[in-house]
Amino acid sequence: MKKRLLTLSATILLAGCSTYQEVSSDENTRVITTEQAGHLELNKEIKRPVLFRAADPLNAELLGVEPVGVNSQLKGSELVEEKLDATFIEPGDFETVESLDPDLIVTYAPDEYSATYRDYAPTIEMRYITSAFNPYKKRIYLTHFYYLGVMLNKEEEAKLIADEFLEKMSTLRSQLNQQVLDMNAAVIVDEDDTYYLRPKFSSFGTEAVYDVLGFSQPKYIKRILESDDYKIYETEDYSAAKLDYLFVATDDLNNDNKKEALAKAFDINVEQVIFMDIDNFRPNDLQSIEFQSKELIQTLNKLNH
Repeated sequence: MKKRLLTLSATILLAGCSTYQEVSSDENTRVITTEQAGHLELNKEIKRPVLFRAADPLNAELLGVEPVGVNSQLKGSELVEEKLDATFIEPGDFETVESLDPDLIVTYAPDEYSATYRDYAPTIEMRYITSAFNPYKKRIYLTHFYYLGVMLNKEEEAKLIADEFLEKMSTLRSQLNQQVLDMNAAVIVDEDDTYYLRPKFSSFGTEAVYDVLGFSQPKYIKRILESDDYKIYETEDYSAAKLDYLFVATDDLNNDNKKEALAKAFDINVEQVIFMDIDNFRPNDLQSIEFQSKELIQTLNKLNH
């Protein structure tokens, strides 16, 4: 009976772990499980991926695989342009995708264009969610780094790099002039002059602010994020958030009027409103998160020298 229970437990565990795992391979190909497509056959060595999700291009580069195409939304990111020699593609530009002759396409889910992408290469749609059966728990960005490692046949490398990144976080945090673990912060993104609150682990600097540096997200902000309206309105009073800092991903970096209006809305000093370059803070790959963390550390240390 005990042996049967152990077997059943193992079966349940394997079922829970089945997404983004290799299930078979031969000399030239591998079969992995995916969320949307079930079993998918890929080349054993991926050489020409097209990667539409913001986190994937520099994560692939970190794993030793150079993408041939990336989302045009990443144009302007200093690290992407410095490290990659990839074609920027507008989603749905099938002619460019076909011309790149990809051997794998990874995109977000849902993606209205994915059915056509499948005409050119094996295509994986990925929802940006975590899983109960992964070693990185709430850290969605590390979970998806690991998933990409599985797709690129770089699973072991991904595990090692993710573990090294976790060790690096405490080193980065120690570079702050003052510890911020007891300080409150919110992250918002400015898109077309409309402000939206960002949950934890949702790019635009949230990984750097909440995970690497260790700021707390106050309950007041969490309650707004649990509502149907994530927008922040300059004319409303958000003083109940009791923020120590407000971080704003924007392309309007020199707009002092915006900064002053946000400071008034949250009842904080204007120096506590930190503007972040939206192009550099959009991606949440491991290299970008480290870059963002160092930039924020430098900014905060100047304020608290």
